[in-house]
Parts: sequence; C-alpha cells; structure tokens
Amino acid sequence: MKKIITNVSVAGIFSAPSFQSEMITQSLYWEELEVLDKKENWYKVKLFDNYIGWINEFYTIKKLLFKEHATYIETNPFGEIKTNPRIDSKSILNCTFGVTIPAIETVKINELWWHKILLPNLNIGWIQDSGFDKKLSIRKTIEFVSKKLLGIPYVWGGRSSFGFDCSGFVQTIFKFCGIYLPRDSKDQYIFEKLKPIESKMSEAGDLVFFSKNDNITHIGISLGKETFIHSSGWVKVNSLNYLDSNYDDNLAKLYNSTLSIQKLV
Repeated sequence: MKKIITNVSVAGIFSAPSFQSEMITQSLYWEELEVLDKKENWYKVKLFDNYIGWINEFYTIKKLLFKEHATYIETNPFGEIKTNPRIDSKSILNCTFGVTIPAIETVKINELWWHKILLPNLNIGWIQDSGFDKKLSIRKTIEFVSKKLLGIPYVWGGRSSFGFDCSGFVQTIFKFCGIYLPRDSKDQYIFEKLKPIESKMSEAGDLVFFSKNDNITHIGISLGKETFIHSSGWVKVNSLNYLDSNYDDNLAKLYNSTLSIQKLV
C-alpha cells in the first residue's frame, strides 16, 4: 500500500483530479496519505479521517523510512521552520497550527528553546518552541488554542491557520488534543462518544450544533455560559444568550443542541 507525505504547508484535497473541481478538505505538512489511485499527475488519497479526494503530486513526496522520533506539535497559528536555531536564520517553511513534526532533539540557545526536526525529505530544520503549557486540562487546552485562532478567515474545505471551515476548525482543535472527530459537522454530530447536555450547563470544549430543515449545517465549540467559538466568515465568538453582547439572533434560531464528549475532563 503506497504512502505519500504532504510536502507543503497546506495542500488542497479536491473532489476530482482538477484544480477546477471543489476543494473538499486540506492536508497539512507532514501528513501521511494513503494512495488509492493515480491519474496523470494526481493521486487519489485517503486521509487520517478516512476522507477521500485528489491531491496534485506536486505537493507530495514519497514516504521515506526513518527512525521513530519524539514529535513536536505546533501550537501557534504559524510556526516558522528555519535552517538554523537562530531567529535571523533563513526560513524554510511556515507550518500551521496542529502540524506534527518528528523532533530529533530539543536544545536551549540564548534563552530560547529550539526543536531540531526532520523535514519530509529527511533533511534537517529548526523550529522555536511555542511555550505551550502541556499541563493544561483538555478543556483548558481547547479554550486556549481556539482563542489563538480568532480572526482567521473562513475557507470552504479549510483546516489550517490560513483558513478554516466550521467543521475543519473543530476537527483541527480536537485532533490537537488527541480526539479524532470526523471531518464534516453532520458526521461529528453522530460521533459515538457524544452525550446531550443543556446549553446553560455547557463548559469549554463542548460542541454546539446548528441545523436547517432538520440537517446539521454548522458547528462551534462551547466556551461556557452559552458562548461559543466558531468559523463563520472568520473565527469569532458568539452567544446563545440574548443578553450577551455577542448574541446572534440568526444563529440562535438555527441552534440545534449542545453535546459533550465523554473523554473531556
């Protein structure tokens, strides 16, 4: 079974082997893709979430064998990979939030922590540690990292710091926390580990769903007290409470339910 690696910051996954077709999702730097078919210079691939689509081979590299290493996961909207562990060194690539990279070692240079990492071609790069507090609870982590992405624009099919759609935003945040949700909001709604709760009882990390004509059409992440963060136009905070300054009447009319994932603590 052939495997390839995404070799750019973000690569579009399309519904057909053409840039004129719909971009249905994205693959991020270093993500492994299972090749199902090939047509000219396009691969039909399966992603980690079982989404299937087409990627141009220009954005990929053959998976190479390497010794397993620790991983570094970027927590900033963008992490700059450099040739050397110096801020003024040459940039190689900007990776987005949630990218997982093999890390060879971590060193402290001039009061800054740097990770020596492998690139997909097995060359070496360096990325500065973001300083994320790994001792935060899952709920606190979800709240912290989601707020760092405020203002990022909406992009249909997007799941990167360059742009998110609503379900891509939620999936990316939860994947960072080790919770693998389906790609689309309608499938996230029926995720087996969810249980319904009252919106007024929600905490940060619960999922807020919206529907139209009995179909789930939108999703956000609760921040507690009926407020939620979501990608609609851009990543922003709204509320279901009409007394709140962030209340959105249109969204409130489409509100369906609030569900909590059992794994959250």
